[in-house]
Amino acid sequence: MQEKSATVSKKGIEFDALSESTSGINKNRKTNDDFKYIDTERCIFVVADGLGGHGNGGEASRITVQTVAYKLTKLYERLKDKDCSPENIQEGITEVIEYTNSQIVYPIAEYSNDLQNFGTTMVSFFYHDGIAYLHNVGDSHAFLYGNNHQHGAKSLFQLTKDDRVKSGSNGCSKEELKIRSIDARLKQYIGNEHVKVHSNRVNVHGNDILLLATDGVLDPVSNLEIAEIVSEERFEDIPGKLVNRANHPILVPLFYSKYKGVSINTAQKILAGKDDITFILLRAKEVNNHGT
Repeated sequence: MQEKSATVSKKGIEFDALSESTSGINKNRKTNDDFKYIDTERCIFVVADGLGGHGNGGEASRITVQTVAYKLTKLYERLKDKDCSPENIQEGITEVIEYTNSQIVYPIAEYSNDLQNFGTTMVSFFYHDGIAYLHNVGDSHAFLYGNNHQHGAKSLFQLTKDDRVKSGSNGCSKEELKIRSIDARLKQYIGNEHVKVHSNRVNVHGNDILLLATDGVLDPVSNLEIAEIVSEERFEDIPGKLVNRANHPILVPLFYSKYKGVSINTAQKILAGKDDITFILLRAKEVNNHGT
């Protein structure tokens, strides 16, 4: 089900928000292990992908998203009453995610007889005073499509880091690196005893588009295709186009066929709609007032 809403920040930026969560057409498992959270009033957005095969991935993603969202809401309320540097906000969000892992998710994974060996990836977005704060663990990611100030053109930027082990990846092309990433195992996720939270912050401008997505979108759809869809389609049509491309990939099967030595038809069957497809799409708009 597609959702749409809007909110306004203190710096005169309004976010239109669209989201999708569905299972891929060729997913083997019947359950959807993804979970997302959307709070347009406070500009808090979280996406998580529970690990299938690790047991109770859907519960891990739900618990993680709800805990992180609750803690970020508390942070938002505190920021209303006092000034805080971007560095402190960024570190505060990191501590929220570390707390969620060490005090909530890992203890459940370690000690519960019913929920053993469960985990999830996650990516979060928190916006305050003109700055977007992006944090992730695992292979769920955030992207920004906006102006490239060095080259004078719009480009797609990945704002988060990947936690997949890619052996022998030195000297690989971007296409081959993507294929190696698809087949690589996660080296960390929420539910590990210890996690290293990746964090980033960027200034947000009018007409910027941000995407928070799970690997159900990012594995079968190339960055080039994401950029083309985002730039060429009406904002309202982008979610449907992304879901369709994840279910019917074009470029990535070509890469996969080349580097894996299989037919294109086989590559398409391997990659098409093989996982849950969940994402949140945000569009920043400049406004002349501070109301909704």
